Amino acid sequence: MFYSHLKLTKNEAVTMIQKNYQMDIEIFDEIEGEILTMSDYIAAGIVMQFYYRFQCPYIYYFEFLSYSLKFLHYL
Repeated sequence: MFYSHLKLTKNEAVTMIQKNYQMDIEIFDEIEGEILTMSDYIAAGIVMQFYYRFQCPYIYYFEFLSYSLKFLHYL
């Protein structure tokens, strides 16, 4: 996920230099969606690691998310 984010950021910089602004906007939208997903996974990982410091009513959600994180590891 991180490497695809870097690839998209590089593509955005190239399209910006080439003054292809419509494609730049489309790539930025992809970057935004991906970085929001990445931040959700990072936040969930922090909560799972330090669960005893959080009062989380959504513990089942984080258990589900931990399974999806394990699945992403194999991609």
